[in-house]
Amino acid sequence: MGGVDVQDMTVINERVIEEGRVSPFLFSCIFVGIVAAYILSVYGLTSTYDLPFNPFNSFYSLSLSLGTGVFLFYFLCFRIVRVVFSKPDGNLWLAIASDIKGYLTVRRIAVAAPILMMMPLFFSAFTMMKNSIPVLVPFYLDPWLAEADRVLHFGIEPWRWLDSVLGSAFMAMAISFFYKIWFMIKYGMVCWQAFRLDAGREREQFLLALLLCWIVIGTFMALLLSSAGPCYFGLVYPDLVDPYAELMHKLQDANKVFPVFDLVAQDYLWKSYDGHYAVPFSGISAMPSMHLSMATLFLLGVWHMGAFWRWLFGVYLVLILAGSVYLGWHYALDGYVAILVTLVLWQISGFITRKLAIAPTPCARSNAME
Repeated sequence: MGGVDVQDMTVINERVIEEGRVSPFLFSCIFVGIVAAYILSVYGLTSTYDLPFNPFNSFYSLSLSLGTGVFLFYFLCFRIVRVVFSKPDGNLWLAIASDIKGYLTVRRIAVAAPILMMMPLFFSAFTMMKNSIPVLVPFYLDPWLAEADRVLHFGIEPWRWLDSVLGSAFMAMAISFFYKIWFMIKYGMVCWQAFRLDAGREREQFLLALLLCWIVIGTFMALLLSSAGPCYFGLVYPDLVDPYAELMHKLQDANKVFPVFDLVAQDYLWKSYDGHYAVPFSGISAMPSMHLSMATLFLLGVWHMGAFWRWLFGVYLVLILAGSVYLGWHYALDGYVAILVTLVLWQISGFITRKLAIAPTPCARSNAME
């Protein structure tokens, strides 16, 4: 079919045996096992301390199902555009149908399904755990983090350095927009990696690192380093001088001109915290920053794809770091720690996937290339 190479679609993109590749089906079992262990651990913890949370409630089934549908829709649009620009010989619609059929194989769907089915349960358990953090370990670290931020940035709060660039209402709205689309990019990356079968160990390394980041950084470290964040400093520590009161006033003034979306989110989280109930996307925790952890993981996940993607996600990482500080969500130190630990967990994930990988026999390698 001219530019649409069926063999490329059905063999190279769907190759079953790769040098040093973890079996996708074996990895699915490992992934499900880790998620199940995490859910049971959260359930045991919340039951032991009689916390009013039930981690078996799936807050995200509908939203993540819709997210998967949106991802598939836009990805199919991408495949159609790809075929059109390849200028295939013969009937265009048959070429498009052949391309989609060659990509959405039974094997690919079977490999992606366990990942996508477990994510709503995993994030529901994580939300329960995040809501439990201030109950198990009341917020205590914010004053130290605020002072450490000031000392690390030459005696000036880091948001003041950013104010010279982001100090207008329009820029506050823009950085808030980039910060909020993190949720869509996060799930888009999960869907993309779940459906990939042509990525060597990168797929398994990414998905394993994803779980480790949410468990190690978002759960254990967040529990040990319990903190609320700059936007809540005055509310959590009413007896202390709030070094971020001026920042929050600036954001509220900017919101009168252009919408600063994060102010609504901050109010949403505080009402959940103050009312002692869990709702989707709720839970307050500053150190370390999961936004920065995931933005770092996005960059690592596309690193092998070339300079364009590195620059694109590198710039996005910088925007998330700036937004986390200027929008009052995080101390700069939250982001620095998250980036460093994510890099370590990425290396650990790479080590584990290399150990799990099984090199093909010469005969299998020959068959896979035929």
